[in-house]
Amino acid sequence: MKIVMIAGAGGSGGLKEYLKGFLSHFEKTAPKSFKLSVICTPELASELCDTEMPGVKIIVSEKSATKIKDCLFNRPHAPEVISLVEKEKPDVVYFPNSFLRPGLERYKSVLEVHNQLYFQPRQLLRQGFGKATFSLLVQRRTALKSIKKADLVVFDSETSRRECISSGIKPKVSTVAYFGVRHLPFSDKKPGTKLQEKKEYIYISAFYPYKNHAKLLRGLALLKANGRDFTLRLVGSGPKHFVDAVRKEADLLGISANVVFENQVPHEKIPELIDKADVFIYASEIETSGLGLMEGMERGAVIACNRSSCLPEILGDGGLLFSADDPKDIADVVKRLSDDITLREKLSRKAREISLKYTWERHNEIIFGKLNELFK
Repeated sequence: MKIVMIAGAGGSGGLKEYLKGFLSHFEKTAPKSFKLSVICTPELASELCDTEMPGVKIIVSEKSATKIKDCLFNRPHAPEVISLVEKEKPDVVYFPNSFLRPGLERYKSVLEVHNQLYFQPRQLLRQGFGKATFSLLVQRRTALKSIKKADLVVFDSETSRRECISSGIKPKVSTVAYFGVRHLPFSDKKPGTKLQEKKEYIYISAFYPYKNHAKLLRGLALLKANGRDFTLRLVGSGPKHFVDAVRKEADLLGISANVVFENQVPHEKIPELIDKADVFIYASEIETSGLGLMEGMERGAVIACNRSSCLPEILGDGGLLFSADDPKDIADVVKRLSDDITLREKLSRKAREISLKYTWERHNEIIFGKLNELFK
């Protein structure tokens, strides 16, 4: 079976990590009869070259990127891209970024859904009525139409699929394939046991309203009011006005001295930062897969997680859940995880154990098995 993937510019950081994981495990997970070509921009091709991808053919085309105007006006793929696809003579065209565009209808299509905001307009509108929201609303319209048209839709969690269907968008055929996560060796540190006198908490996420940075600060402000000293490390970037709003919230709550803004950190440094923290916090409101949460689980972190979206599905009993809308609940959960060493050790082991099922091998095998079933 010949597969052509149109990766374009790659999209978000999470989507680029997805591409690297999926493509780097292609040869060892796909049936021998499967061949894969990836059409992408020069910039994405350069990033992918940092990852070993045996069996994958990279085809570079500046025209493969999808822009907001393409979605808004339902523009077909560029003639150059259509020509490149036709030369490969594929059985299936794979779209990893949630969009189908006109021009390639003659081929069977596979669509991977990577943005849960498409099914939650209330969360989308929390960003305010600006350019970013308009862009997402246009993308949402295109994505929902694409889900209905695709021959196979791949969701990253059962929650993602359920929320799609409950919003009135029913795919022809769908499957669930959880993200994979890199499983790295530990240092001499025994996960879950280290505790510092001044507790260190970490939240790794881009800055958007649905990521709930401000709500997290309100919960931790209660800890400080009760005499608890801590450092909260916020790792990630985002639009300046969203970051500034979180800084302002920290000032208003009187905890700005406790909050460290790390901005963008190289991905290879993330495990080290997770290992240094006493509690790993994941406060997001809506996710397709919770890749950031999976990375904390893989390190055997002691996890406090929002009780929302797919996150309880991903975490299982590998951590404690809180409601991001309840500051006292946040404070109580984080305090308990900071103080109970027996609970810390138990949850650390369990988080690591659960994370072992999230592999790119398993992700790919589910998808390739479905392709064999539908299109062989």
